[in-house]
Amino acid sequence: REEAYQKLILEEKARIGAERLAVVGELSARITHELRNPLSSLSLNIEMILEDPHLQDLEADTHDMLLSMKHEIERLEALSGAYLSLARKPTGAHHRISLSELAQSVVSQLQRSAALDGVTLEQRIVPNAWIQGDENELRGVLINLIENARIAVAQTSGARCIRVSVSLKEDHVRCTIEDNGPGVSPALYEQLFEPFVSDRADGTGLGLSTSKRVAEAHQGTLTYTGSDLGGACFTLLLPRHQEATSLA
Repeated sequence: REEAYQKLILEEKARIGAERLAVVGELSARITHELRNPLSSLSLNIEMILEDPHLQDLEADTHDMLLSMKHEIERLEALSGAYLSLARKPTGAHHRISLSELAQSVVSQLQRSAALDGVTLEQRIVPNAWIQGDENELRGVLINLIENARIAVAQTSGARCIRVSVSLKEDHVRCTIEDNGPGVSPALYEQLFEPFVSDRADGTGLGLSTSKRVAEAHQGTLTYTGSDLGGACFTLLLPRHQEATSLA
């Protein structure tokens, strides 16, 4: 009886949370729609000014001010895109995907930006980790988790390391992103995957929330623990593609 009661409480909390998220998502989508066109127009105009050969003799302060404006517009565009993600429901579309190849592709994509911060990206990826899902949605999850780790370890001194692992666990595929950064503050454990919760001054608090929604849309989970490396460890667990299992 107690177990059934606790299950009802969790279901009610999930329902209320979903309703709130839907309202916030709809509002965010409307605001984003109104902002995107003027932001794009401003960005284009600034680029034209910076590239105009007749204006190459701009004073250094003026040039820097224009560049600063362009960077702020890009930040606002990224922020509006993050808010728009609240209004989009992950599809979890059923396409046969190699999570091994996807993870390797994302690591290659982010290798340069990590190196610029003095961060080593390690890979421990087994082949034939087949799943069913939406490649673009899962790519977004991996990029978000690795970028979060890069920002975290970039604040530390000494060796900086991020380890991306893909392994097979019975009827699931397991992907972990762990680092040797400062980890997550214990005060955030309970709210870590809730929207608008972040321990970064420039964070939107939407990346982990969106990533968790994507994982659940794929009948999987996204969880956090401490890492053996000393920092954070996020684990994405997804059902293994059974048909591909028999062919592997």
